[in-house]
Amino acid sequence: MEFKPTRSIVHNQGCDLHYWYQGSGPLIVFVPGGNGHGRQFNKIIAALADRFTCATFDRRQMSASQVPVNKRLSPPQQARDIRAVIKAVGFDKAIVFGSSSGGIFAFQFAHDFPEMVVHLICHEAGLAMLLPDATQITEWMYSLLHTFETQGQDAAAEEFTKCLIGYDAEGIPKPASPEASNPKNFWEYEWAPLIGYCPNLLRIK
Repeated sequence: MEFKPTRSIVHNQGCDLHYWYQGSGPLIVFVPGGNGHGRQFNKIIAALADRFTCATFDRRQMSASQVPVNKRLSPPQQARDIRAVIKAVGFDKAIVFGSSSGGIFAFQFAHDFPEMVVHLICHEAGLAMLLPDATQITEWMYSLLHTFETQGQDAAAEEFTKCLIGYDAEGIPKPASPEASNPKNFWEYEWAPLIGYCPNLLRIK
């Protein structure tokens, strides 16, 4: 299906969240990760819109969804933003897909609003504490924070990119690039709160 979404804005707790949706049927909401913008999901929205209502958005403090003063990331706030988008599209529940840190926010959403989750799909969520080598990965994440604080965003991003396998593989389409302000917001306000995040899996079923 051709990509022709309906675009709108929903105000939620101090932020105008820019979102768009297309299709008909059960709702899938795509939650962006650290790059912050929903454009990365436009092609999959077009592919699924004949069977699902597909929605995505620019996360708080990212791309079009700006606030007067940036603040430290709060996963519960991100969950409330997901809820606001679902309600704005006209649904009471959704299939929630989150990629990377978007998967963390999807877990938080399932924890806080279980009645709104039809299915939860968390793709490569950065949940170091659930991995066998959690200690080593957590220390590596703190080392990147130290690199950012002492050498700057570019140096931290360069080290981080070394662990992203497959993005440059032949045949893999290049994702849409975020605005320059997005990685700045990610490193200044989001990376530190994500270190050590671990969902309460006993509450998420």
